[in-house]
Amino acid sequence: MATSFSYYNSNVLVMASLMVGSLVAFADSGSGFQSKNEYLFGKIDMKLKLVPGNSAGTVTAYYAKAIESNKFYLWFDPTADFHTYSILWNPGNVVFYVDGRPIREFKNLQSFGIPYLNNQSMKAYSSIWNADDWATRGGLVKTDWTQSPFTASFRNFNAKACIWSNGVSSCSSSNATNNAWFSQELDSSSQKMGAEMGAEELHGLQLLRGHNAIPSGPPIGMHCHQQGIGCKNP
Repeated sequence: MATSFSYYNSNVLVMASLMVGSLVAFADSGSGFQSKNEYLFGKIDMKLKLVPGNSAGTVTAYYAKAIESNKFYLWFDPTADFHTYSILWNPGNVVFYVDGRPIREFKNLQSFGIPYLNNQSMKAYSSIWNADDWATRGGLVKTDWTQSPFTASFRNFNAKACIWSNGVSSCSSSNATNNAWFSQELDSSSQKMGAEMGAEELHGLQLLRGHNAIPSGPPIGMHCHQQGIGCKNP
């Protein structure tokens, strides 16, 4: 049985029995969902299947809080099947993964005077919307709405995390350290793996770290968009 809910009519479709959901974008509306809980540190995984075909100008995002963007190129077609996108956030670092492969790490460098997310609790969000004013070649390529509706699919959301409620964490200092993710760091081989991200693929993945990355300034995470007609990199 399917249940539809959204701020935009039925642009969100959830198949409760299969733990599968879809977000749909039309010319006059996008859609999104968020986790029920706020978190302060955790490992969050979700499988996504991105919008197929010519969806240039639309953006599918999966994020938490935010400052700037970094662009990477995936080694597979993210529209052909589900792939696992993960965010690891602990007191030592924030690491983004795709199918278990680390693609970016932000270390805690507070000792050097660089701010770090130690006290800002966040929810997990995902959304799809029209961003053809900036996402495709700086707004030069506009969304072809004859191809709509644009649908991205999601499943298997999993949060191994410290739930933050009323200023209190569900993780005490003792039980948090029992979770492998709480102290997980990248070893040299993992860092090398992330550095070897190919630059020849056609599908872009962008990591967001700020309010300039998306005009409305959503929280840190990943978003995927096609760079132009046929997913060509500008």
